[in-house]
Amino acid sequence: MGGESATTPSFSLLNRGKKSVVLDLKRPEGQESLKQLLGTADVLVTNLRPKLLQGLGLEPEIVLASHPSLIYASITGLGLRGRESGAAVYDVGGFWARSGVIAQLSAPSEAPFTAIGGFGDFVTALSMYAAIVTALLERERTGLGRLVETSLLQTGAYMASGDLAVQAAHGSIPPPRPRAESRTPLVNSYRSSDGRWFYLTCIEAERHFPKVCRAIGLPDLVNDVRFGSARGIRKHSRELIAVFDEAFAKGTLEQWRARFAECDVWWQPAARPAEVLADPQLEANGMLQPVWDGAKRYPMITAPFRVDQGRDPLPAPALGEHNEEVLGKLRNPHGVDR
Repeated sequence: MGGESATTPSFSLLNRGKKSVVLDLKRPEGQESLKQLLGTADVLVTNLRPKLLQGLGLEPEIVLASHPSLIYASITGLGLRGRESGAAVYDVGGFWARSGVIAQLSAPSEAPFTAIGGFGDFVTALSMYAAIVTALLERERTGLGRLVETSLLQTGAYMASGDLAVQAAHGSIPPPRPRAESRTPLVNSYRSSDGRWFYLTCIEAERHFPKVCRAIGLPDLVNDVRFGSARGIRKHSRELIAVFDEAFAKGTLEQWRARFAECDVWWQPAARPAEVLADPQLEANGMLQPVWDGAKRYPMITAPFRVDQGRDPLPAPALGEHNEEVLGKLRNPHGVDR
């Protein structure tokens, strides 16, 4: 099979610049082609569950026995071992829910929010990237490959590991609070008069509180005995948030942008998707690249790091588009006509 076009934005985003080969691994010729590909490969990445790997003869120990220099990279929902290793898991379940991430972002009295689709997949892919690069560096010294693995559950739990460490050490952790009751009024979300949300990011109370008070036109607030220390601000957070809410509701986001710059207040807007794509800071740092998606060309976010000056990637391939090119080289590696 091959030649099937795919023009969805997500497919174009994740497959730009790649070559596509489609194999039917239930057929002998597909298995043989895969063996040939593995003989030329540095890394095999798979997200198949253990039972599916067994059914195809692709268990890590079997593949590595035949290809000892290969890096075998396994991504699963809940891990390769354990009684639930074969469970069908997507990022909402494994990364957000099972790991505890979503519980620490939702107040106990509220239903869990709807998670961003694919978010956990992307973060887990970064975890695997780090594992692969580490294993490749080790191979440079030893000549040997190895199994590296991660899962949605493992990566999600790592993202929540700060809170989980507190839980492990003290037996409990304070639950999240609604923003109006946050313990950290200086690191909290607020709304402007034009309905735009933004975050104060003033993590040092004694340093930043006077600047915020000056920005909102209440410089004498620093003398209020309730807010005279970081401890006092935490204790009286609800009162201070109410003061901030009232003040910030009197100006637009752009007015606060100017005022914050004047008073050196640390903050960031809660940007909307269209604003992110139009953000000059992304453009200046090469965080956007034009990509063809079918007949359309529009900017897409690049990888989350930069190792060169960047170049426009090729469009995403049609499924199986490079079968003949790639598999033909395996059959005739020296390019000799037969």
